[in-house]
Amino acid sequence: MIVTLNSTAFFLLLGCCLLCGGCVGPHYTNHQLVIFGKAAPTIAGLDIPAIQKNLSVTPVPKVSLVTMLTDFSTIPLKCMGVQGWKDYHLYAKACGTVVQHQLSSDRILTVDLRLNSLEVSGTSIPLSDGKFIRAEIYRGKMSVDKTVFAQKDAVMIVKGKLVWDTDGWFEIHPQGRGDVRFDSKPDASQAETAAELDALLPAILDKAFKCEL
Repeated sequence: MIVTLNSTAFFLLLGCCLLCGGCVGPHYTNHQLVIFGKAAPTIAGLDIPAIQKNLSVTPVPKVSLVTMLTDFSTIPLKCMGVQGWKDYHLYAKACGTVVQHQLSSDRILTVDLRLNSLEVSGTSIPLSDGKFIRAEIYRGKMSVDKTVFAQKDAVMIVKGKLVWDTDGWFEIHPQGRGDVRFDSKPDASQAETAAELDALLPAILDKAFKCEL
């Protein structure tokens, strides 16, 4: 009888995960059950040293094809606090270069950024070289431009909740369409190159005209 009840409970939980997978966006609990990975660091308010200390120094490893296809069944567990997310109730804005992106069956698009800058609650976080952060975009809640799925090495700006994924890293969870965009401004080197070409253009055209004559 006990075995039957346990089996029934297991299949009910499995059925719930399968039915809800991909339809449930990230939810945040006060307590997480950490099976592997790293528990959320304690951050009281805007604790800049704690944020600096826990930023990733390498991009988050890409998941396997099997994991990518089965993620839809695990997100309900994450929403219940099993390997879940810790919401710090802090607003973050990151600007960085896209190093990789991946869309899983849970409808979450992950984008890993090599940070150029990071602001938390309007305060700039000093960064050393080689710091990374992950953006998790739940496509059941917001749409993103199709170029996000293809662009790499582009500079992206991401805004949203600062959270900790108990798999072991900080994430930013955008809350609306305007929270994810590409930075269209040219960097300083590009601007200098364009200015130099503009300055040389009259001489190039003049030389070309003389050659034709």
